[in-house]
Amino acid sequence: MEGPAGSQLILGSEFAQQPREVQNLPGAIVPTTVTYAARIVPLPERAKFNIDFGVAQAAGKILPGVDLKVRHQFAFGISYGL
Repeated sequence: MEGPAGSQLILGSEFAQQPREVQNLPGAIVPTTVTYAARIVPLPERAKFNIDFGVAQAAGKILPGVDLKVRHQFAFGISYGL
């Protein structure tokens, strides 16, 4: 997909099923992790440089009173391969 200023835009998503129960923590339920990502390749002819953005929806409240506080996580990265 073409992005801004002639760049290439790559979109992706991932679903990761987690173990339904947590050992030694009866009643805790861990939801499926869902990740959305976008990679921008500013110069398609030089695909060694990438800019990455991502958002993950992971476990939040797994029991009443137990919040892991990782429900919405944001990631940003820049990479360059030699």
